[in-house]
Amino acid sequence: MTTFAMNLVNLFGNNTKTKEPDLFLAIEIHESLIKTALWEVVEGIPSVIKVGSFESWEDEDSLINGVDASLEQAVKDIDSEPRKVIFGLPDSWINDGKVHPSKTKLISRLVKELGLDPIGMVPINSAIAHYMKNLEGIPPTAILLEIYTTKVAVSIIEKGEITSSEETARSDDLAQDVEEGLTVIGKEKLPARFILTNGGALEEEEQRITSHPWQERLPFQHMPKVEALPVDFSIRATALTGGTEAVQYLTGKTGEESHEESLPHEETNIYV
Repeated sequence: MTTFAMNLVNLFGNNTKTKEPDLFLAIEIHESLIKTALWEVVEGIPSVIKVGSFESWEDEDSLINGVDASLEQAVKDIDSEPRKVIFGLPDSWINDGKVHPSKTKLISRLVKELGLDPIGMVPINSAIAHYMKNLEGIPPTAILLEIYTTKVAVSIIEKGEITSSEETARSDDLAQDVEEGLTVIGKEKLPARFILTNGGALEEEEQRITSHPWQERLPFQHMPKVEALPVDFSIRATALTGGTEAVQYLTGKTGEESHEESLPHEETNIYV
């Protein structure tokens, strides 16, 4: 499990020398899907201006082309060319607060070829958990399911924090795949709430999870509620979660001095 953390000092350098631009990018990379967004800082608060197109990818070349195409849609209505970017990455792509060694070459090539200036990254599951906290007003407790083509990532959210995660291979029985992941995690008591997310409509997946006899199979006190997030929820979470930390650094504020919805700051290296 990766603990959400950002350390923007090493990436920005000395913020007293130059004024940072107002516009920023967010890039979220899933197993086979790309999402991007353009965001800005208004009176110290980050906000999303526009979400780019959702693109698929299979290899390095298609990833770069897909990110480029998605960003083109996100920034097409502005004259400037923002380069500073927050990355949202799967939990499995992050190791000890840094890009996993197996993904370093891929991310480095993407950054170089598109002329990007990375300012930080967030695990997608942590970004979603923190964004839900901001929207709902209380720290959520739930089971987050990131549903991909070949696997499903199961994360336990307790009081707004990711406490455990497990990936299982996808089969024809999604509910059984989720059950397998939860069994490996091995909690004595499970949150009675499923949150589903990925890159498209999830009506069928939502129905499969809803109809499974969870109380007969795992330690649920009552039948869990099942809900699917909007398709753009995770990229907005990536932009706004990472953006909150960026604002704290750009304004030179500590966590206590920043906006009430700011996230906790921890000392961890975050980028290649």
